[in-house]
Amino acid sequence: MQSDGYPQNTNAALIGTASFNPGLRPALRLSLDGLVLSALSSDQSQGASGDLRLTYVESGRQLSSWSASVSGAAGSRALSLSGSSDLGSDMGWKVVDPATNMVLGSGRTSAGGNMVLPETLMPDAAKDYDLYIWGQQDGSAVDGLTNRATEPVKTTIKGWKVRVPPSYGIEVTGVTSGGLRAYKIGDYAETVFDHTGALGSVKLTTPAGLVSAVLAAAGAAGGVGVDAGNPIGWVGSHWLGYPTSPLSDDVTSAFSPYAGSLQLFAQALAGDTASLGPVAGSLPAGTFSSLSTVTLPVSGPGLYLVVDDSQASGGSLPIIVGTRVFNPVLDAGDGRMVDFADAGVKGKPRLGRASLKTSVSDVSKRVVNDAGMDGFDLGASVEYEIALQVPDLSSFVSLPYSSYVFALSDVADVGLTLPAASSVRVLMDVPSPDTDVTGTPGLSVSVSGQTVSVDGLKALFAEDVSGRVANKASVPVGSLIRIRYSAVLNAGASLSAPGGGGCIRM
Repeated sequence: MQSDGYPQNTNAALIGTASFNPGLRPALRLSLDGLVLSALSSDQSQGASGDLRLTYVESGRQLSSWSASVSGAAGSRALSLSGSSDLGSDMGWKVVDPATNMVLGSGRTSAGGNMVLPETLMPDAAKDYDLYIWGQQDGSAVDGLTNRATEPVKTTIKGWKVRVPPSYGIEVTGVTSGGLRAYKIGDYAETVFDHTGALGSVKLTTPAGLVSAVLAAAGAAGGVGVDAGNPIGWVGSHWLGYPTSPLSDDVTSAFSPYAGSLQLFAQALAGDTASLGPVAGSLPAGTFSSLSTVTLPVSGPGLYLVVDDSQASGGSLPIIVGTRVFNPVLDAGDGRMVDFADAGVKGKPRLGRASLKTSVSDVSKRVVNDAGMDGFDLGASVEYEIALQVPDLSSFVSLPYSSYVFALSDVADVGLTLPAASSVRVLMDVPSPDTDVTGTPGLSVSVSGQTVSVDGLKALFAEDVSGRVANKASVPVGSLIRIRYSAVLNAGASLSAPGGGGCIRM
Protein backbone atom coordinates (compact mmCIF):
# COMPACT_ATOMS: atom_id res chain seq x y z
CA MET A 1 0.00 0.00 0.00
CA GLN A 2 1.42 3.36 -0.99
CA SER A 3 1.24 6.57 1.02
CA ASP A 4 -1.63 7.80 -1.16
CA GLY A 5 -3.76 4.78 -0.32
CA TYR A 6 -3.35 2.87 -3.57
CA PRO A 7 -2.03 -0.69 -3.54
CA GLN A 8 1.63 -1.05 -4.37
CA ASN A 9 2.30 -2.42 -7.90
CA THR A 10 5.90 -2.58 -9.12
CA ASN A 11 5.13 -4.16 -12.50
CA ALA A 12 5.95 -1.21 -14.80
CA ALA A 13 4.58 -3.05 -17.84
CA LEU A 14 1.05 -2.90 -16.44
CA ILE A 15 0.98 0.78 -15.54
CA GLY A 16 -1.30 2.73 -17.86
CA THR A 17 -2.95 -0.38 -19.28
CA ALA A 18 -6.42 -1.81 -18.78
CA SER A 19 -4.88 -4.52 -16.62
CA PHE A 20 -3.82 -1.89 -14.08
CA ASN A 21 -6.91 -1.33 -11.97
CA PRO A 22 -5.90 -0.17 -8.52
CA GLY A 23 -8.52 -0.58 -5.78
CA LEU A 24 -8.78 -0.66 -2.03
CA ARG A 25 -8.15 -3.91 -0.21
CA PRO A 26 -10.74 -5.19 2.24
CA ALA A 27 -9.85 -4.04 5.78
CA LEU A 28 -10.89 -4.99 9.32
CA ARG A 29 -10.96 -2.43 12.10
CA LEU A 30 -10.82 -3.70 15.69
CA SER A 31 -12.13 -1.81 18.70
CA LEU A 32 -9.61 -1.83 21.55
CA ASP A 33 -12.08 -0.72 24.20
CA GLY A 34 -11.86 -3.19 27.08
CA LEU A 35 -8.71 -4.89 25.76
CA VAL A 36 -6.76 -6.23 28.74
CA LEU A 37 -4.14 -8.39 26.99
CA SER A 38 -2.62 -9.37 23.67
CA ALA A 39 -0.62 -12.60 23.99
CA LEU A 40 0.37 -15.77 22.18
CA SER A 41 -2.62 -17.95 21.41
CA SER A 42 -0.73 -21.09 22.39
CA ASP A 43 -0.14 -20.41 26.08
CA GLN A 44 -1.00 -16.72 26.62
CA SER A 45 2.63 -15.76 27.12
CA GLN A 46 4.56 -12.82 25.71
CA GLY A 47 6.70 -13.84 22.73
CA ALA A 48 8.53 -12.42 19.77
CA SER A 49 6.54 -14.34 17.18
CA GLY A 50 3.45 -16.48 16.78
CA ASP A 51 -0.28 -16.04 16.51
CA LEU A 52 -1.79 -13.56 18.95
CA ARG A 53 -5.08 -13.81 20.77
CA LEU A 54 -6.86 -10.87 22.36
CA THR A 55 -8.51 -10.86 25.80
CA TYR A 56 -11.33 -8.39 26.41
CA VAL A 57 -13.04 -7.32 29.64
CA GLU A 58 -16.75 -8.14 29.61
CA SER A 59 -18.73 -5.36 31.28
CA GLY A 60 -20.20 -6.29 34.64
CA ARG A 61 -18.17 -9.46 35.14
CA GLN A 62 -16.39 -9.59 38.49
CA LEU A 63 -13.69 -11.67 40.16
CA SER A 64 -15.36 -12.72 43.41
CA SER A 65 -12.38 -14.33 45.14
CA TRP A 66 -8.74 -15.07 44.43
CA SER A 67 -5.39 -15.96 45.97
CA ALA A 68 -1.90 -15.66 44.53
CA SER A 69 1.65 -16.54 45.55
CA VAL A 70 5.05 -17.19 44.00
CA SER A 71 6.50 -20.71 44.10
CA GLY A 72 9.86 -22.15 43.07
CA ALA A 73 13.48 -21.11 43.46
CA ALA A 74 15.44 -18.52 41.49
CA GLY A 75 15.41 -19.38 37.81
CA SER A 76 12.19 -21.36 38.03
CA ARG A 77 9.75 -19.07 39.78
CA ALA A 78 6.09 -19.43 38.82
CA LEU A 79 2.84 -17.77 39.81
CA SER A 80 0.39 -19.90 41.77
CA LEU A 81 -3.10 -18.57 41.18
CA SER A 82 -6.64 -19.66 42.02
CA GLY A 83 -10.05 -18.05 42.34
CA SER A 84 -13.62 -17.85 41.10
CA SER A 85 -15.59 -15.39 39.05
CA ASP A 86 -18.68 -14.87 36.92
CA LEU A 87 -16.77 -16.69 34.16
CA GLY A 88 -15.77 -19.76 36.16
CA SER A 89 -12.57 -20.79 37.93
CA ASP A 90 -10.02 -20.22 35.14
CA MET A 91 -7.92 -17.08 35.46
CA GLY A 92 -5.57 -14.89 33.48
CA TRP A 93 -2.70 -12.62 34.56
CA LYS A 94 -0.05 -10.19 33.42
CA VAL A 95 2.96 -8.49 35.04
CA VAL A 96 3.60 -4.86 34.04
CA ASP A 97 6.58 -2.59 34.65
CA PRO A 98 4.94 0.52 36.20
CA ALA A 99 7.73 2.77 34.90
CA THR A 100 7.30 1.84 31.23
CA ASN A 101 3.77 0.30 31.21
CA MET A 102 5.31 -2.62 29.29
CA VAL A 103 3.81 -6.07 29.75
CA LEU A 104 6.71 -8.23 30.97
CA GLY A 105 4.92 -11.56 31.19
CA SER A 106 1.45 -13.09 31.04
CA GLY A 107 -0.39 -16.37 31.20
CA ARG A 108 -3.48 -18.30 32.19
CA THR A 109 -4.37 -21.12 34.58
CA SER A 110 -6.34 -23.19 32.06
CA ALA A 111 -4.84 -26.26 30.36
CA GLY A 112 -1.74 -25.37 28.38
CA GLY A 113 -1.42 -22.00 30.03
CA ASN A 114 1.78 -20.30 31.04
CA MET A 115 2.44 -19.60 34.74
CA VAL A 116 6.19 -18.89 34.55
CA LEU A 117 7.22 -15.45 35.79
CA PRO A 118 9.56 -13.33 33.62
CA GLU A 119 12.45 -13.29 36.12
CA THR A 120 15.04 -11.80 33.79
CA LEU A 121 12.76 -8.81 33.17
CA MET A 122 12.16 -8.30 36.90
CA PRO A 123 15.71 -7.88 38.24
CA ASP A 124 14.97 -5.35 41.00
CA ALA A 125 13.78 -7.23 44.10
CA ALA A 126 13.01 -3.92 45.84
CA LYS A 127 10.66 -2.73 43.08
CA ASP A 128 6.87 -3.04 43.02
CA TYR A 129 5.86 -4.66 39.73
CA ASP A 130 2.17 -4.37 38.88
CA LEU A 131 0.28 -7.67 38.74
CA TYR A 132 -3.15 -7.79 37.11
CA ILE A 133 -5.41 -10.79 37.71
CA TRP A 134 -8.81 -11.59 36.21
CA GLY A 135 -11.31 -14.39 35.73
CA GLN A 136 -11.09 -15.71 32.17
CA GLN A 137 -13.07 -17.80 29.73
CA ASP A 138 -10.91 -18.91 26.82
CA GLY A 139 -12.10 -18.39 23.27
CA SER A 140 -12.61 -21.20 20.78
CA ALA A 141 -13.32 -21.74 17.11
CA VAL A 142 -16.97 -22.38 18.04
CA ASP A 143 -17.56 -19.48 20.45
CA GLY A 144 -15.11 -16.96 19.01
CA LEU A 145 -11.36 -16.83 19.29
CA THR A 146 -11.13 -13.85 21.65
CA ASN A 147 -10.97 -14.55 25.39
CA ARG A 148 -13.54 -13.08 27.78
CA ALA A 149 -12.34 -11.54 31.05
CA THR A 150 -13.76 -10.05 34.24
CA GLU A 151 -12.76 -6.63 35.49
CA PRO A 152 -9.08 -7.07 36.44
CA VAL A 153 -7.79 -6.74 39.99
CA LYS A 154 -4.51 -4.90 40.42
CA THR A 155 -1.89 -5.80 43.03
CA THR A 156 1.93 -5.92 43.12
CA ILE A 157 4.85 -8.34 43.25
CA LYS A 158 7.85 -7.19 45.29
CA GLY A 159 10.73 -9.42 46.33
CA TRP A 160 8.83 -12.33 44.79
CA LYS A 161 5.95 -11.89 47.17
CA VAL A 162 2.43 -10.99 46.03
CA ARG A 163 0.80 -8.24 48.05
CA VAL A 164 -2.78 -9.25 48.70
CA PRO A 165 -4.84 -6.04 48.49
CA PRO A 166 -7.38 -5.28 51.18
CA SER A 167 -10.95 -6.30 50.61
CA TYR A 168 -13.31 -3.33 50.54
CA GLY A 169 -16.83 -3.47 51.82
CA ILE A 170 -19.69 -1.49 53.34
CA GLU A 171 -21.33 -2.70 56.55
CA VAL A 172 -25.06 -2.53 55.93
CA THR A 173 -27.60 -2.81 58.75
CA GLY A 174 -31.36 -3.11 58.47
CA VAL A 175 -34.31 -5.07 57.13
CA THR A 176 -35.56 -5.36 53.55
CA SER A 177 -37.03 -8.00 51.29
CA GLY A 178 -34.94 -6.82 48.36
CA GLY A 179 -31.42 -7.36 47.14
CA LEU A 180 -28.77 -4.65 47.11
CA ARG A 181 -26.61 -3.44 44.23
CA ALA A 182 -23.68 -1.03 44.56
CA TYR A 183 -22.45 1.31 41.82
CA LYS A 184 -19.15 3.15 42.08
CA ILE A 185 -19.74 6.87 41.49
CA GLY A 186 -16.54 8.40 42.86
CA ASP A 187 -12.84 7.56 43.00
CA TYR A 188 -10.49 8.41 45.86
CA ALA A 189 -7.33 10.37 45.02
CA GLU A 190 -4.66 12.32 46.90
CA THR A 191 -5.19 10.52 50.20
CA VAL A 192 -3.54 12.15 53.24
CA PHE A 193 -3.19 10.52 56.69
CA ASP A 194 -2.63 12.36 59.97
CA HIS A 195 0.12 11.67 62.51
CA THR A 196 -1.94 8.89 64.14
CA GLY A 197 -2.54 7.09 60.84
CA ALA A 198 -6.20 8.15 60.65
CA LEU A 199 -7.55 9.63 57.45
CA GLY A 200 -6.85 13.36 57.19
CA SER A 201 -8.28 14.10 53.77
CA VAL A 202 -9.10 12.45 50.47
CA LYS A 203 -9.99 13.97 47.12
CA LEU A 204 -13.08 12.75 45.27
CA THR A 205 -12.87 12.47 41.48
CA THR A 206 -15.53 11.46 38.98
CA PRO A 207 -14.94 8.26 36.97
CA ALA A 208 -14.38 9.23 33.34
CA GLY A 209 -17.43 7.43 31.99
CA LEU A 210 -19.84 8.86 34.59
CA VAL A 211 -19.28 12.61 34.28
CA SER A 212 -22.44 13.23 32.24
CA ALA A 213 -24.68 11.06 34.44
CA VAL A 214 -23.40 12.56 37.71
CA LEU A 215 -23.63 16.11 36.36
CA ALA A 216 -27.23 15.54 35.24
CA ALA A 217 -28.22 14.03 38.60
CA ALA A 218 -26.64 16.92 40.51
CA GLY A 219 -28.61 19.37 38.38
CA ALA A 220 -31.83 17.43 38.93
CA ALA A 221 -31.21 17.63 42.70
CA GLY A 222 -31.00 21.40 42.54
CA GLY A 223 -27.24 21.89 42.29
CA VAL A 224 -26.18 25.31 41.02
CA GLY A 225 -22.70 25.96 39.66
CA VAL A 226 -21.77 22.27 39.68
CA ASP A 227 -18.20 21.58 38.51
CA ALA A 228 -18.72 20.19 35.00
CA GLY A 229 -15.31 18.49 35.01
CA ASN A 230 -15.60 16.86 38.43
CA PRO A 231 -19.26 16.90 39.50
CA ILE A 232 -18.84 14.24 42.22
CA GLY A 233 -16.18 16.41 43.84
CA TRP A 234 -18.67 19.28 43.90
CA VAL A 235 -21.35 17.01 45.39
CA GLY A 236 -18.89 15.83 48.02
CA SER A 237 -18.00 19.35 49.13
CA HIS A 238 -21.61 20.55 49.20
CA TRP A 239 -23.91 17.66 50.10
CA LEU A 240 -21.95 14.75 51.51
CA GLY A 241 -22.26 15.82 55.11
CA TYR A 242 -18.71 16.69 56.15
CA PRO A 243 -18.82 19.96 58.10
CA THR A 244 -16.56 22.77 56.96
CA SER A 245 -14.90 25.44 59.05
CA PRO A 246 -16.74 27.71 59.42
CA LEU A 247 -19.74 25.43 59.37
CA SER A 248 -21.96 25.38 56.32
CA ASP A 249 -25.70 24.83 56.52
CA ASP A 250 -25.51 22.72 53.37
CA VAL A 251 -24.45 19.44 55.00
CA THR A 252 -27.80 17.71 55.16
CA SER A 253 -26.48 14.15 55.18
CA ALA A 254 -24.66 14.91 58.41
CA PHE A 255 -28.02 13.97 59.89
CA SER A 256 -28.98 11.24 57.44
CA PRO A 257 -28.07 10.13 53.91
CA TYR A 258 -31.81 9.89 53.28
CA ALA A 259 -32.45 13.61 53.44
CA GLY A 260 -32.04 16.80 51.54
CA SER A 261 -30.17 17.41 48.31
CA LEU A 262 -28.02 14.32 48.75
CA GLN A 263 -31.08 12.08 48.75
CA LEU A 264 -32.52 13.84 45.73
CA PHE A 265 -29.17 13.28 44.00
CA ALA A 266 -29.19 9.59 45.02
CA GLN A 267 -32.73 9.14 43.71
CA ALA A 268 -31.79 10.75 40.38
CA LEU A 269 -28.86 8.35 39.99
CA ALA A 270 -30.92 5.35 41.09
CA GLY A 271 -33.48 6.16 38.42
CA ASP A 272 -30.93 5.54 35.66
CA THR A 273 -28.47 2.92 36.90
CA ALA A 274 -27.84 1.79 33.31
CA SER A 275 -25.70 4.92 32.88
CA LEU A 276 -23.54 4.05 35.91
CA GLY A 277 -21.65 1.15 34.39
CA PRO A 278 -21.31 -2.36 35.83
CA VAL A 279 -22.53 -3.37 39.27
CA ALA A 280 -19.58 -3.08 41.67
CA GLY A 281 -21.01 -5.30 44.40
CA SER A 282 -24.27 -6.98 45.38
CA LEU A 283 -26.15 -8.94 48.04
CA PRO A 284 -29.11 -11.18 47.11
CA ALA A 285 -32.71 -10.79 48.17
CA GLY A 286 -33.31 -12.48 51.53
CA THR A 287 -30.02 -11.32 53.06
CA PHE A 288 -31.89 -8.80 55.24
CA SER A 289 -35.15 -10.70 55.77
CA SER A 290 -34.59 -10.06 59.49
CA LEU A 291 -32.58 -7.33 61.19
CA SER A 292 -28.97 -8.01 60.19
CA THR A 293 -25.59 -6.41 59.68
CA VAL A 294 -23.87 -7.79 56.58
CA THR A 295 -20.83 -6.58 54.65
CA LEU A 296 -21.60 -5.62 51.07
CA PRO A 297 -18.34 -6.30 49.17
CA VAL A 298 -17.40 -3.65 46.61
CA SER A 299 -14.75 -3.43 43.91
CA GLY A 300 -12.38 -0.99 45.62
CA PRO A 301 -12.02 2.30 47.48
CA GLY A 302 -14.39 5.10 46.56
CA LEU A 303 -17.89 6.53 46.84
CA TYR A 304 -20.83 4.23 46.08
CA LEU A 305 -24.54 4.40 45.40
CA VAL A 306 -26.36 1.47 47.06
CA VAL A 307 -29.73 0.64 45.53
CA ASP A 308 -32.42 -1.64 46.99
CA ASP A 309 -34.22 -3.39 44.13
CA SER A 310 -37.43 -3.53 46.20
CA GLN A 311 -37.70 0.20 46.88
CA ALA A 312 -40.85 0.49 44.79
CA SER A 313 -42.55 -2.06 47.08
CA GLY A 314 -41.38 -0.63 50.40
CA GLY A 315 -37.64 -1.25 50.29
CA SER A 316 -34.89 1.10 51.37
CA LEU A 317 -34.25 4.50 49.88
CA PRO A 318 -31.00 4.71 47.86
CA ILE A 319 -27.87 5.36 49.92
CA ILE A 320 -24.62 7.16 49.09
CA VAL A 321 -21.68 6.05 51.21
CA GLY A 322 -17.90 6.04 50.93
CA THR A 323 -15.59 3.17 51.85
CA ARG A 324 -12.94 3.46 54.51
CA VAL A 325 -9.37 3.96 53.29
CA PHE A 326 -6.48 1.49 53.52
CA ASN A 327 -3.36 2.80 55.29
CA PRO A 328 -0.55 0.39 54.35
CA VAL A 329 1.95 1.55 56.97
CA LEU A 330 -0.11 0.78 60.08
CA ASP A 331 0.26 -2.31 62.24
CA ALA A 332 3.84 -3.29 61.37
CA GLY A 333 3.38 -2.60 57.68
CA ASP A 334 0.43 -4.92 57.08
CA GLY A 335 -1.92 -1.97 56.93
CA ARG A 336 -5.52 -1.56 57.98
CA MET A 337 -8.67 0.34 57.10
CA VAL A 338 -9.08 3.77 58.66
CA ASP A 339 -11.69 6.52 58.92
CA PHE A 340 -11.46 10.21 59.75
CA ALA A 341 -10.32 10.77 63.33
CA ASP A 342 -13.49 12.78 64.02
CA ALA A 343 -15.91 10.45 62.21
CA GLY A 344 -19.28 10.63 63.95
CA VAL A 345 -18.46 13.93 65.67
CA LYS A 346 -20.97 16.75 65.08
CA GLY A 347 -22.80 14.55 62.62
CA LYS A 348 -19.80 13.79 60.40
CA PRO A 349 -20.73 10.55 58.59
CA ARG A 350 -18.73 7.39 59.25
CA LEU A 351 -17.15 5.77 56.23
CA GLY A 352 -17.98 2.18 55.34
CA ARG A 353 -21.28 2.03 57.22
CA ALA A 354 -24.86 2.32 56.00
CA SER A 355 -28.32 1.65 57.37
CA LEU A 356 -31.28 0.56 55.28
CA LYS A 357 -34.16 2.94 55.62
CA THR A 358 -37.58 1.74 54.58
CA SER A 359 -39.33 4.56 56.43
CA VAL A 360 -37.81 7.95 57.18
CA SER A 361 -38.28 9.04 60.78
CA ASP A 362 -34.79 9.98 61.99
CA VAL A 363 -34.53 12.93 64.35
CA SER A 364 -31.08 14.38 65.09
CA LYS A 365 -29.80 17.30 67.11
CA ARG A 366 -26.46 19.09 66.98
CA VAL A 367 -24.66 22.26 68.04
CA VAL A 368 -23.76 24.28 64.96
CA ASN A 369 -21.60 27.11 66.32
CA ASP A 370 -18.79 25.19 68.06
CA ALA A 371 -16.45 24.64 65.10
CA GLY A 372 -13.41 24.13 67.35
CA MET A 373 -15.32 21.84 69.74
CA ASP A 374 -13.84 23.86 72.63
CA GLY A 375 -17.03 24.53 74.55
CA PHE A 376 -18.72 27.76 75.68
CA ASP A 377 -18.39 30.35 78.42
CA LEU A 378 -21.22 31.33 80.76
CA GLY A 379 -23.49 33.79 79.01
CA ALA A 380 -22.54 32.52 75.57
CA SER A 381 -25.16 31.73 72.97
CA VAL A 382 -25.34 28.10 71.83
CA GLU A 383 -27.07 27.50 68.50
CA TYR A 384 -28.91 24.21 68.15
CA GLU A 385 -30.33 22.55 65.08
CA ILE A 386 -32.84 19.69 65.13
CA ALA A 387 -33.30 17.81 61.88
CA LEU A 388 -35.98 15.40 60.76
CA GLN A 389 -37.11 14.10 57.40
CA VAL A 390 -40.37 14.18 55.52
CA PRO A 391 -41.99 10.75 56.00
CA ASP A 392 -43.52 8.53 53.34
CA LEU A 393 -47.29 8.67 53.81
CA SER A 394 -48.15 6.04 51.20
CA SER A 395 -49.09 3.55 53.92
CA PHE A 396 -51.49 6.08 55.50
CA VAL A 397 -53.95 6.25 52.61
CA SER A 398 -56.87 5.38 54.87
CA LEU A 399 -56.00 7.94 57.57
CA PRO A 400 -58.12 11.12 57.57
CA TYR A 401 -56.05 14.25 57.09
CA SER A 402 -57.61 15.79 60.19
CA SER A 403 -56.39 12.86 62.32
CA TYR A 404 -52.77 13.00 61.15
CA VAL A 405 -50.42 14.78 63.59
CA PHE A 406 -46.74 15.56 63.03
CA ALA A 407 -45.16 17.70 65.76
CA LEU A 408 -41.90 18.09 67.66
CA SER A 409 -40.99 19.00 71.24
CA ASP A 410 -37.44 19.61 72.48
CA VAL A 411 -36.76 19.81 76.21
CA ALA A 412 -33.64 21.79 77.09
CA ASP A 413 -31.34 21.38 80.07
CA VAL A 414 -31.92 23.71 83.04
CA GLY A 415 -28.53 25.29 82.27
CA LEU A 416 -29.99 26.86 79.14
CA THR A 417 -32.20 29.88 78.84
CA LEU A 418 -34.43 29.41 75.80
CA PRO A 419 -35.24 32.20 73.35
CA ALA A 420 -38.61 33.72 72.58
CA ALA A 421 -40.75 31.72 70.17
CA SER A 422 -40.33 34.43 67.54
CA SER A 423 -36.59 33.66 67.36
CA VAL A 424 -37.06 29.99 66.49
CA ARG A 425 -36.72 29.29 62.76
CA VAL A 426 -38.01 26.37 60.70
CA LEU A 427 -36.09 25.65 57.49
CA MET A 428 -36.49 23.23 54.60
CA ASP A 429 -34.21 22.18 51.74
CA VAL A 430 -36.99 22.44 49.13
CA PRO A 431 -37.55 24.16 46.82
CA SER A 432 -34.01 25.42 47.61
CA PRO A 433 -31.55 25.03 50.51
CA ASP A 434 -32.37 27.03 53.65
CA THR A 435 -35.91 27.93 52.63
CA ASP A 436 -37.46 29.64 55.67
CA VAL A 437 -40.92 28.13 56.19
CA THR A 438 -41.54 29.41 59.74
CA GLY A 439 -44.54 31.45 58.62
CA THR A 440 -46.34 28.60 56.82
CA PRO A 441 -50.08 28.67 57.63
CA GLY A 442 -50.95 25.87 60.04
CA LEU A 443 -47.42 25.77 61.52
CA SER A 444 -46.97 27.12 65.06
CA VAL A 445 -43.94 27.55 67.34
CA SER A 446 -44.12 27.99 71.11
CA VAL A 447 -41.65 28.13 74.01
CA SER A 448 -42.78 27.26 77.52
CA GLY A 449 -40.30 26.83 80.36
CA GLN A 450 -37.58 24.51 79.07
CA THR A 451 -39.57 23.21 76.09
CA VAL A 452 -39.56 24.30 72.46
CA SER A 453 -42.62 22.98 70.59
CA VAL A 454 -43.31 23.04 66.87
CA ASP A 455 -46.84 21.95 65.95
CA GLY A 456 -48.54 21.53 62.59
CA LEU A 457 -45.43 20.36 60.75
CA LYS A 458 -47.68 18.35 58.43
CA ALA A 459 -48.55 21.63 56.72
CA LEU A 460 -45.06 21.60 55.19
CA PHE A 461 -45.32 18.28 53.33
CA ALA A 462 -48.82 16.75 53.61
CA GLU A 463 -52.08 17.62 51.90
CA ASP A 464 -55.72 16.67 52.11
CA VAL A 465 -56.74 14.42 49.20
CA SER A 466 -60.45 13.66 49.38
CA GLY A 467 -60.24 13.82 53.16
CA ARG A 468 -57.17 11.52 53.35
CA VAL A 469 -53.59 12.42 54.15
CA ALA A 470 -51.02 12.26 51.31
CA ASN A 471 -47.55 13.56 50.47
CA LYS A 472 -47.34 16.78 48.47
CA ALA A 473 -45.83 16.09 45.07
CA SER A 474 -43.64 19.20 45.42
CA VAL A 475 -41.94 17.94 48.60
CA PRO A 476 -40.07 14.64 48.04
CA VAL A 477 -40.05 12.00 50.73
CA GLY A 478 -36.83 12.36 52.73
CA SER A 479 -36.64 16.14 52.34
CA LEU A 480 -35.03 17.74 55.36
CA ILE A 481 -36.85 19.86 57.93
CA ARG A 482 -34.61 21.78 60.36
CA ILE A 483 -35.55 23.68 63.51
CA ARG A 484 -32.95 26.21 64.67
CA TYR A 485 -32.77 28.21 67.88
CA SER A 486 -30.13 29.78 70.11
CA ALA A 487 -30.07 29.30 73.88
CA VAL A 488 -27.93 31.15 76.45
CA LEU A 489 -25.79 29.32 79.02
CA ASN A 490 -26.77 30.27 82.54
CA ALA A 491 -25.32 29.54 85.97
CA GLY A 492 -27.05 26.17 86.04
CA ALA A 493 -24.85 24.77 83.23
CA SER A 494 -22.40 22.00 84.07
CA LEU A 495 -18.69 22.90 84.25
CA SER A 496 -15.85 20.83 82.83
CA ALA A 497 -12.21 21.71 83.50
CA PRO A 498 -9.89 19.42 81.51
CA GLY A 499 -6.14 19.98 81.93
CA GLY A 500 -6.59 22.57 84.66
CA GLY A 501 -8.60 24.99 82.52
CA GLY A 502 -12.26 25.75 82.75
CA CYS A 503 -14.94 25.86 80.09
CA ILE A 504 -18.54 24.88 79.67
CA ARG A 505 -19.13 21.60 77.81
CA MET A 506 -22.45 20.84 76.17
